[in-house]
Amino acid sequence: MFPPSKIEHIEILPSLKLGEYLLKHQRIDGGFGNLEETYWAVKALSYLHLLDAIDKEGLLKYVLDCKRINGFAANPHESEIDLHSFFYAINILFLIKKQKILSIDEYDSMCKNIFNFQKKNGGFMHCNLEFCPTCKGKATLQSTFFAIYCLKLLYDINSENKNKILTYLSRKRSKNDAHQTFRLLCLLLLDHIEDIDESSITNLINLQQNNGGFGSIEYSFWVLYCLDILKHLRNINKGKLFEYIRSHQKEDRSFSDEQSLDHIDQLNIRSTSLATISLAILWNELIEYIEQKILLQIYSNERVLVEELAEECFVRFDLITYIVKNLMKYEWFKVEIRDTVDIFKNYVQKFDAISRKIADYIVKYVVNQNVVNLSELAKTFSADDHSKALQRVIAVATQLINEKLIIGEIKWNKRFFRVTGFLNGVLPGKALVRSSQIPYHEVTVEKGQIPIEQRRIQEIIERIKPITEKIQSEIDNLLDLNEVVLAREHLKKDITDALGILNSSNQNIETNVSKFQYLNGEYTSFLLKDWVSIYQKTKESLLQIEKAYLKKIEKKEHVVKILKDLEDFQDYVQDQLNRITDELNNTQKSFQTACEEHNLVLKQDEIQKRLDSITISVERITPQLRQQAANLFKATSKLRPIQDASQLNALQPLEKWLESMWMKKRKNTIQIIKDIKAQINARAELQENIQKKRELFQLKLKKLSKVINSIIESNQFQTANTTLHEKTEDILNSLSESNQYILNFIQDTSSYLEGFQLTIDDIYQNWSKNILENMRNELISVKGDLEKRIFSKKELDKNAQLGNIIETNILELKSAAESMEKDLLHFIESQKASGTTKEIKRKLAHIEELLKYSNHKINIFIKKTTQEFNNFPETTQVTLHKWILFKESLRRNLSLISDKIKNKLIIKMLFTLAPIFRGGRVKIDYLASKIYLKRGEIEDRTLYLISIGKLEAQYDKENNEIIPLTKELKELLKFERIMKDEMDSLKIDYERTRRLFETSCRKRQLDEKVIEEITSRTRGVLSKKYKTEVAIEQKIKHLPQHIDLN
Repeated sequence: MFPPSKIEHIEILPSLKLGEYLLKHQRIDGGFGNLEETYWAVKALSYLHLLDAIDKEGLLKYVLDCKRINGFAANPHESEIDLHSFFYAINILFLIKKQKILSIDEYDSMCKNIFNFQKKNGGFMHCNLEFCPTCKGKATLQSTFFAIYCLKLLYDINSENKNKILTYLSRKRSKNDAHQTFRLLCLLLLDHIEDIDESSITNLINLQQNNGGFGSIEYSFWVLYCLDILKHLRNINKGKLFEYIRSHQKEDRSFSDEQSLDHIDQLNIRSTSLATISLAILWNELIEYIEQKILLQIYSNERVLVEELAEECFVRFDLITYIVKNLMKYEWFKVEIRDTVDIFKNYVQKFDAISRKIADYIVKYVVNQNVVNLSELAKTFSADDHSKALQRVIAVATQLINEKLIIGEIKWNKRFFRVTGFLNGVLPGKALVRSSQIPYHEVTVEKGQIPIEQRRIQEIIERIKPITEKIQSEIDNLLDLNEVVLAREHLKKDITDALGILNSSNQNIETNVSKFQYLNGEYTSFLLKDWVSIYQKTKESLLQIEKAYLKKIEKKEHVVKILKDLEDFQDYVQDQLNRITDELNNTQKSFQTACEEHNLVLKQDEIQKRLDSITISVERITPQLRQQAANLFKATSKLRPIQDASQLNALQPLEKWLESMWMKKRKNTIQIIKDIKAQINARAELQENIQKKRELFQLKLKKLSKVINSIIESNQFQTANTTLHEKTEDILNSLSESNQYILNFIQDTSSYLEGFQLTIDDIYQNWSKNILENMRNELISVKGDLEKRIFSKKELDKNAQLGNIIETNILELKSAAESMEKDLLHFIESQKASGTTKEIKRKLAHIEELLKYSNHKINIFIKKTTQEFNNFPETTQVTLHKWILFKESLRRNLSLISDKIKNKLIIKMLFTLAPIFRGGRVKIDYLASKIYLKRGEIEDRTLYLISIGKLEAQYDKENNEIIPLTKELKELLKFERIMKDEMDSLKIDYERTRRLFETSCRKRQLDEKVIEEITSRTRGVLSKKYKTEVAIEQKIKHLPQHIDLN
């Protein structure tokens, strides 16, 4: 008994041994000949479920050897690509499930190249060779079918190309031959079944010839393939077609097709494959049809001739016998296959002796001659009453014919007024004899239920198959989203539900199958075979999945805990960073204020303590962080062997933050602390150096007085003058060197300690204005006392006069510098800031002219006086030194004033321009164009002002913007931070919900549980969003009303 739908394993007559021939003809290169033969062989073996018996790796290599840049060639040695080879190759890859061996780009390139085979009329041709023997450069229906099949298999066809192809197909309706199958198949692939009319199908059916075929094995295959898809196999003579194909099988188990146009198929690979597929397509419906005939005949007659059944079904005797033997496996089918001779012997036992003898003679003559002269036979039994004897012979012959013990008929021959009776007939070979009535109607009802039950079981199998994959995918999805608690809950519920469904389905199937009273045994075993296999495998898989995923969830829980701990620690570190940053900023401001107010001496100890406290805090956190980083490394190291990408991806950003964010902040903090301490230490070092310079000066001054007084006492006035000049020159040089040393010290230290000039400004001012001036005055006083003993009073008066000139010029230039600073500050405040840079240059040029003029006056005075007193340059040595040092200090002070004004200018313009720009974000390029400073200089000065606390602003390097922090902007930035935190929080919740929804949709896991979870989360997000909006609206009301809230 065979089911009416396609069965899993084709068991056609054992004598056919389908597949055997194909299996032994796979070649060393992996193929079965050329690419076309290889495809049909693989296709046929797939119908027989024998693909596992071939060398798939060798086959794959063969297909790839046929691959070219934009397609496939007919064999590994061919260079030209063609459309048919593309069809064969792609289908082979899909049949052996190796389609992913080619990349998407390769498929894309090949599919685009398919349209290179399309003609202007919309159809496709075999290749692009002009003199191709296959297509002759013309489009064909078969090539068009192959093209559409490939395009639908890999991608799809857009409406423009579809309409073009449909136009071509509409012009190919006239011919009524087997090639029309390709037109119908094309319409099916293009989802235009409505364009297939009944006449086209009828034309195909009418192509069946008297021998059962449709012209050749190839044509028969394509017509059969098309009618099978269209569900019209019932309208052809399946028995005739089956036997037509069987008649082409050779002794070596191959099938030959003498009418095939393919002369290359020397080994009959393609013909054998097409025949095999055709038999496989026919088998189920043909067997069902014959089986039903047998059951009806046996139900209606106690004895049925096998020959009559075979003739009625248009099949050979052996196929009937094969089906009957399968039916005989059922207890209710109490039928025997008996020889007619044995039946005859049993039957004639009820005859009388004469009738039995007559019957024996009739059978003897039929067996030997196929004809019996009934008149002559009657004479042998009665010579006297011939008429009565003839009647008896005819009665026996008629009874044998009626009982189908002889197949034939009685004919009468009239000759010379004499009538002679003849029996022409044959003795049947086999007959089916039932010993008791079969339950035909009951079996027919059950047979009608079998396809329904089979479909129901198949539907259950299809529902059960994806259960394990769905559970795994759902749990993996939740674990990817770090939904550990939800994953555990879903796993437990999913496994319980799945086992419940599985056991319930098994019970229902067993109950339904047990209802089959007649078609049980082998057939029910066949029905249950797939289910039992799926049931056992699924049950085992569910238990294994539960065990494996519980371990996976435990690992994930550990990771999530680590993540949570690390995130908590991250928050802790961030809080510490904020605290340390605030402390550091406050300390920096105190330090800068103390420097500006020249109060660092009093504040130095307090600042030092605060810096030490910050250092201790930083170093206290660092070991904790390193321990956490070590824990993180240990955790991620455990994860890497199991290649949990989602967990690693979650941990790595935090790991990088621990490595970079903190260490960078620690480094910056320590560096700032070091810088401040270094400035304090450098300040102390500067003070110490100044003290040493003073002590050295005092020592030299005492030595000078002692030496000169000694020379004067010996009345050597000229020597005393010369020595006084030399020693004074030496002390003056020493003062110049000391001053230069102090300047160099400040300059060198400022090069690596930003803001150092401000730190020691009070010391330098004291040095330049007090200490240096006092030392010079002391030198002048000592030298003056000594000169009074050496020079005349007039020359000393000239020196005093020079001193007055120098002092007057110094006061004038100082006044000019002070006026410059005052005027420029007023210039900035009077809304003329844009011209300040030019005004700075003009003021500096003016002071430079004053300096040149003053210098010129002093030089003229010295020159005139030297004409009167030859030693006057030596006399003015100390006085002139004051002027030289003043000029040096003036240039430095002018530079400081210029820097101060430019810094003020930048601060002023930033706050002036801030309202113009949205969010107060002043573009540096725009600022540079307004105050005529280079962009780089503005960046450097802004960063310096921010670092020393002179400017409260944020510098956005990425967008080249500076945000001056006015009171309003501080409130706005605070508001922005609050909004950002709220939005980030909302975004995280939203992303978690969105990812759960999208992943569930993509993986088709949108069941009630997931929908309920997503709905709950969505409501939570919307509720949080509403509360956030209300809170933000309240905060907006407290913001300054003139701020652009966009």
